Parts: sequence; structure tokens; C-alpha cells
Amino acid sequence: MGGRKGKPGGGFCRLGPAPLREINEGKERYESQRRCQSLPEMRASLGSITSRVLAAIANWGGVSLLRSRFLVEPRACMCMTKGLMECILGGMTDLSSSIYQTLLALLALPSTPGHEEQVRAYLARRLEGLGLATQTDSAGNLIALLPGEGRPLLLNAHMDRVPPGLAHTPVLRDGVFYSDGTTNLGADDAAGLAIVLEIVTRVMEQRLPHPPLLLVFTVEEEVGLRGASAFDPTPWNVSEGIVFDNAFEAGVVVSQGAMYVAFDVEIRGRTGHPGKDLAQTINALEIFRAARYPHGSLHNDRTRILLGRLTAGSARNAVPDRVQIEGELRSFEPPAVREELMGELQRAFEEAARQFGGSAQVTFNPHCTSYSVDENEPLLMRYREVLARRGEPLRLRPTFIGSDAAAFRPRIQAFTISTGVANEHSFEEYVPLHPLEMIVNDVLMVLKLHHAH
Repeated sequence: MGGRKGKPGGGFCRLGPAPLREINEGKERYESQRRCQSLPEMRASLGSITSRVLAAIANWGGVSLLRSRFLVEPRACMCMTKGLMECILGGMTDLSSSIYQTLLALLALPSTPGHEEQVRAYLARRLEGLGLATQTDSAGNLIALLPGEGRPLLLNAHMDRVPPGLAHTPVLRDGVFYSDGTTNLGADDAAGLAIVLEIVTRVMEQRLPHPPLLLVFTVEEEVGLRGASAFDPTPWNVSEGIVFDNAFEAGVVVSQGAMYVAFDVEIRGRTGHPGKDLAQTINALEIFRAARYPHGSLHNDRTRILLGRLTAGSARNAVPDRVQIEGELRSFEPPAVREELMGELQRAFEEAARQFGGSAQVTFNPHCTSYSVDENEPLLMRYREVLARRGEPLRLRPTFIGSDAAAFRPRIQAFTISTGVANEHSFEEYVPLHPLEMIVNDVLMVLKLHHAH
């Protein structure tokens, strides 16, 4: 950190002398006291130190700086500043604290598929604040281009989250972000958004070498990769790219993505009063129970079939005349095998319905095909080189988890770098912050190598 006012650099901000003095003195007091204090005493000490630092930052004008850099409301500034103190006293770097602030601002906004407008507006303001022009395509994707030299690269993350996707203030513990318990965290894929914002911010503010960077923030990834499927790369002349999304530990590259087919089953029977003559009724739930459909992990876990949602009937005291099922099929199998499995699903429900005198309709909606990443793709080879320079191997793993990479390929040789989000799509979702910083640094080196070539 520097000791002057002004526009913040690649990290949180450049604090003035008074806040820096309070931070340094506070860290010394905290380190000396915590060795001999109980946990309640440590918390009290931290509260006292934080209050002094907050007062110094407020007097210096840091709250105004927080508002201008991260575009948050005044009431959120104090929360963000307290979080910054946790970062500082916890030894977190300047870059990590910047990612923290961006994530906090993103997660303070709601987002679900088809309702990404608040996140899109936030991203547009951040990019326009850096001097970049933005545009929204017909699908709702937000697009911006940072000019550079050489062949352009696509950087992507998606703006939507699975429901409930509510706005909330997450909890930071030991450098890890957790949901506050009222909703899913939303780091899938706010972590990817924060990574892309940090990369472009550092490139511009530090004037780092880079190729043209096409930033594509997509909509409705969680409901069929719709935004990525609708994106047209032709006008942008982009043929390579990186997707930042969750799959495994941070930094792992998805080597193979499974095909994904959503399917819906509607079973029809005949309702009636359960206390009268049941011979005149057809219980749609009994049809469902009789169906012998393939499900679970199949073919040595090369295929997975899940029935994720089932609704039936109209009342407690009425024979259910309708069952509606929402399911999915994920598979690495060849197309012929997948077609056979889909046929088995359809036949199972139709045959069971005929036995009872009802009917069943099965519809399939393919979202994406399977794909494999060639280890010799140039961009991936540069990522491997960057990892090797710091003594790390390139980790490649196949996944059943979908991402925008499946929709971009084969039009764009894009691969997914995992953000390290865990327990996604649940209230137990969490993400460590330090690995996000590692990804940013690695990708900045990739951009440098790509620019040099």
C-alpha cells in the first residue's frame, strides 16, 4: 500500500498516512496481545482496533473512495471497511481485499436466470468507470472490448445464480466467504465475475501487456447455457478464451464436459373421490411407481440420470390425475448410447401408462453436447507454462457440471478454469478468497505470454 490519496490501484486503495499509521499500530497491538488473550478478549481488542482504524479512514475520506471504486450504497461502506480490517489483520493481500470488496458488492444484488439486470448494471458501471464501452446483445449478455495487440481472447463468467439468489451480506471467516444463511452464497458465479473484473482492472491501471480482451458476461447459464449459446463470436474475430466457473478446486481445468439433456414427463390419469368407486379412477402416481426407467449412476458412472422435481395431484382428498416430472441426463457416452437411454426413458413411462389406461408424454430438451479439450491447444499450453513457472502441474479433470464452455465450443476454443466454489447450489456454498487471487495472477501471466506470441 502507498501512503497517498488518489485513484486506487490494483488493490483496495492507497490509504493516507493516518489510516496507515492506525493499521500498522493496530496490527502490532493485535499480534502482541493475541498470544496471551482469551478468545473474548481477542475479539474485544479487535473491535477496539477496528474502531480506531474506521475513524481514521472516515476522517481521511475512505468511505467516499469505497463508494466511487466499488459503486456501493453508503450503508454498505462501513460493512465493507470492517471486512477490509479483517483482511488486513488476517494477513490478506491488497489484491485479495479488492476481490473481497467486489464480491461483497455483487452479492448485495439479487440475481436469478432471466433476472440478471441489477448485476448487469453493476458490471456495466464498473467497466464504464474504467473507460470501456459496453453493450448488451439480444440475449441480454453484457459485452465489452479492451483493445490490445494480437489475437483477441474471450474472458467469460455468467451473471445468473440458481434460486433463491437473494441479495445478502455474506460472512467472512478465516479468508473464506460463506452465505449468511438466508440464501445460497451466489459465488457461482460471482467469483468468476470478480476474477474478470480484477484482471481487466489491473491490466488497465498497471498498463500490463495484453491482447485484445473480449469480456462476455452471460445470462441464463443455469437454465441451459442460453446466453453463451446465443452469443455470436464472428463480429469479434475471437477464437480462444477462458471461462471462470466452479467445477473443482481453484485452478483445475475441465478437460471434458458431459452432454446435458433436460427432460419433462407428464403422466395423465383420471381423478375421483378416494372414498367412492376407485374403478373409475386412474392414479397417475401409481403409473409413475410402476415405470421401470433408468436412473442414477450408469455405465461405470459415464452417465447420470436424475429426477429432480415431481409434482402431483390437486388435493389431499382427490385421486391424482396428473404427475409432472422434471429430470436431466448427463453423459460422456457416444451419441448412440445416449439415444438408447433416452428411448428407454420414453418407453418406460409410456408402457406403464398403457398398463393403467392412462397416458404419458416425454419431451427432451438438449442443452449442450459433450466436448473434450485438447492439451495441445495454444492457450491451454500457455496456462500450463505459467503453472510450471511456479512449480505447479496443470490439473485436468472431466466433469458432469455444465458451463458456458460447452456452448462456446467448437466455435471458440474455450476452457474452464475452476474458481474453487464448493457446495454450490445450496445454502452451504462457500469460496476461499486467496485462490481467486492466484487465478488472477496466473491469467495475467497468460495474457502476457499470449501477447508476446
